[in-house]
Amino acid sequence: MSAVRPREIFRAGAVVVLCLLPLLWKAGVPDSTFHMEVMSLMPSQETWLRCHAGEARAWVLPSWNGRPRLNKPPMLVWLNLLAWHGLDPDNAAVDELVRRARVLSAALAGLGLVGVYAMGQLLGGSALAWRAVLATGTMLFFIRQCRLASYDTHLFAWVSVAVALIWWALKSAWLAQGRPQGAAWAAAFLAGAALGMGVLTKGPIAFLFVLVPAGTILWALGPPRTPCARLVLLMLLAAVALSSPWYGYLLHEFPAAGQVLLSEYRQAREKAQFPLYYLVLLALAFPWSFSLAGACGSFLCRHSRKSLSRREWIPLVWLLAVLLVMSVPEAKRERYVFPVFPAAGLLVAQWWLWLEERGRSPGALAGWERALFWGHGAALVGCSAAIASFPAIQALLLKMGFLAEAVLPGLEWKASLPAGFVLLCLTAWALKLVQRGRYGRTLALSAVWMALVSTFVLHYYVHSHHGHYPGRMDAERAASLSRGIALFWLCTDPGTDREPDQKFLLYSRRIIPRIGPEELKRVMGWRGKIAVIGKADEAHGRIASQLGLEPVLAFKDGRQERVLYMRRDPQPKESAP
Repeated sequence: MSAVRPREIFRAGAVVVLCLLPLLWKAGVPDSTFHMEVMSLMPSQETWLRCHAGEARAWVLPSWNGRPRLNKPPMLVWLNLLAWHGLDPDNAAVDELVRRARVLSAALAGLGLVGVYAMGQLLGGSALAWRAVLATGTMLFFIRQCRLASYDTHLFAWVSVAVALIWWALKSAWLAQGRPQGAAWAAAFLAGAALGMGVLTKGPIAFLFVLVPAGTILWALGPPRTPCARLVLLMLLAAVALSSPWYGYLLHEFPAAGQVLLSEYRQAREKAQFPLYYLVLLALAFPWSFSLAGACGSFLCRHSRKSLSRREWIPLVWLLAVLLVMSVPEAKRERYVFPVFPAAGLLVAQWWLWLEERGRSPGALAGWERALFWGHGAALVGCSAAIASFPAIQALLLKMGFLAEAVLPGLEWKASLPAGFVLLCLTAWALKLVQRGRYGRTLALSAVWMALVSTFVLHYYVHSHHGHYPGRMDAERAASLSRGIALFWLCTDPGTDREPDQKFLLYSRRIIPRIGPEELKRVMGWRGKIAVIGKADEAHGRIASQLGLEPVLAFKDGRQERVLYMRRDPQPKESAP
């Protein structure tokens, strides 16, 4: 296997940087409103605050509103703690924590794209590698997901690195006639370390996302398989060795944690989705939707392609096998299959490369392939025109009631028309290159188009209501009023009284434990002020009034209408513990 040349490093860096542009643009501007990002940041911040409060071992087991978080491993929290190193809770606002966590997520996405480049290099050389990175890194769902500091983005990175390393190890051993050298064993060990990081990020599901492509690669390479399989075994042993100490500690301290972890993979039937739900991947791959369909179609239509080797089947088998397994559970979400997006990117890159190898003009293509190309071009033209005219489109949708608020606030004609013109010029250039059979340059221009259009849209979208948590001011106000005071949330009926929303907990930076009416009566004997969050209803108001609590703030946290009650003139009886 040839050594990596400086030109390859530069090319890989250039395409990765292009893909990172929309991920980093105004990364710290929008509030954290996406559910899974809040579920990642809230326990990270709480653990960070506990560490700064003197709990030296708080990092070992992150917490969720004062309770040990048993259903998620700690690696994401640990990496966020590293990203927040040097910050002071008294001076660092939540916005700074969110920004750093998102930059970390984007950096990991870049690491994952480096893994995709390595996979492309192993599959078809540098021509396939840079195409695969551009296709993967400019997919609509990639951009949306990797702007978030969430578990799925971190898992994507570790899985991509692990697959790239084990692929290199297996190919190296195969080229050596089944006699792995020291470098192959080292690569397999590092693949296990990356896999272990994935297991510590989102649990044992990481094994599925790595073992399926590893098994596919073993099948594609052919004999001798047994010596190569030992590399996969080493990877598994390294992953288990890295991840098992934390899981062992968890099960020792909390014997019921095993059932909690298993519950992550079970969902009630009422949450079931259609069995073919993951066909949505075609839409999520925009602007490569037509290309992904064409790539899959090329394997079915023998007349439209050359005779394929097993090696070229790797991305398709990998993609379909994972989607098939992930379609079995009743609960399905797009983000669940995010770690398989490198396979989709490799498929798209393969298709464009095959077209370039088969003919230098669209006339050499089959009719259905030409139709997909024109569909790709039409999508780019339509979106470019929509950007140019979006101020009018948005105004019309607002007037007709289809939009309650502007989705791109502040976008005016003086910005949309030049942007639309540039995008249309790029599209026209790309279509002209197609006519000349320059498919590689067409793919590159399409990727540049997507990077620019997504960055332009995000420039305005981050200021919309989608990037604003309506209860943020109330959360900060409640935190200010109850600073240094014991704060609880009143629960009289577990069926209807819900814990404060995660976003409220994130922006209030408080641990708010649950308390019942009888326990609240006892707590009222403490010396000092007491604060309680209750529902904005007659029952909770009556309890608060009977105990001498006064309403000081009415708000809605995103779940329920609530009231913050406080005791201002306590009768000292005993000290709070």
